[in-house]
Amino acid sequence: ISACLVGSEMCIRDSPSRELYKFFDRDGNTLVLRPDITPQIARATATLFKDDELPARLCYVGNTFINHSSYRGRLKENTQLGAELIGDGSTAADAEILAMVVDSLKTAGLSEFQISVGHAQFFGGLVKAAGLQEEEEAELRSLISNKNFFGVEEFVDTMDLEENLGKLFYMLGNFDLKIEEIKEAKKYAKAYPDILEAIVKLEELDEFLKVYGIDKYI
Repeated sequence: ISACLVGSEMCIRDSPSRELYKFFDRDGNTLVLRPDITPQIARATATLFKDDELPARLCYVGNTFINHSSYRGRLKENTQLGAELIGDGSTAADAEILAMVVDSLKTAGLSEFQISVGHAQFFGGLVKAAGLQEEEEAELRSLISNKNFFGVEEFVDTMDLEENLGKLFYMLGNFDLKIEEIKEAKKYAKAYPDILEAIVKLEELDEFLKVYGIDKYI
């Protein structure tokens, strides 16, 4: 399930050019099999629904194609089923999407599952505060994306960081943080406004999840 907020900090997708299936038409134009449906939804909203009142709630299903270079058994053709909430960057909107995801999984027959939620501004704030170069940022993103948390810790160990910033970086090596740990992190982030704002939003999200009665799944 692809659940995303276009224009908010909840989800950012990017497919490297080398992983795209490319073809040429008779006029020499490059054609690409779609790797993700979300950008099409964003373009449709910006053109076809530009005069409609936002927020907009859209859903879709279709096939996507990514030419993975790894050998981890990932399919190169996938069915992507998604829902988009566009034009509302609030925490309430984040909670609405998460509630839909939980309801979808339960309807599909799952009863025991956990959804990990992060915040792009937290990562961005760390990168900015540490002054990481583009190559270093890409390496760190790759480690996190692959759930290589030991690698994340090794990466952090190579940097000369201020103590509180280092503690915040080590949070990247744990995808099962409790809300108490997130509250504790606010003390470390006082000198880093972007990071602090992201932590506060995650705290606020937790309160919304309790209202929906789904906090145990997140």
